[in-house]
Amino acid sequence: MRLCVCENLGNNKTRLEYTSSRVTPYNPPRYVINSDVADEFVYKYNKKSSDLAKLSAGLTTAGALSGLITSAKKNSVRAVAKTFTGAAAGFLTASFISYKSKDELMNKYKVDKYI
Repeated sequence: MRLCVCENLGNNKTRLEYTSSRVTPYNPPRYVINSDVADEFVYKYNKKSSDLAKLSAGLTTAGALSGLITSAKKNSVRAVAKTFTGAAAGFLTASFISYKSKDELMNKYKVDKYI
């Protein structure tokens, strides 16, 4: 999901929204930010989002491969279970890193939820 600058709300505030796509939820969150840093924030947020998507894919793959390698000499049921567990661990790790990274960026630019 990509963030975009939408409309000026006055009082030097701008509303941010996610662009509509197949993966955008039904009611995505909206944010408010100071107008003078809105473009810079959106650029950094979208770039970080793209980088974190690659990290998520890499960590999930690495987790699945490590689970598969550790169970290579075991029976097939255990191999499938460890592969799935490794992939889930990689995905959860990537999700946590993504959440913390985006949250720090939002706190740095003082982004608030739009109500």
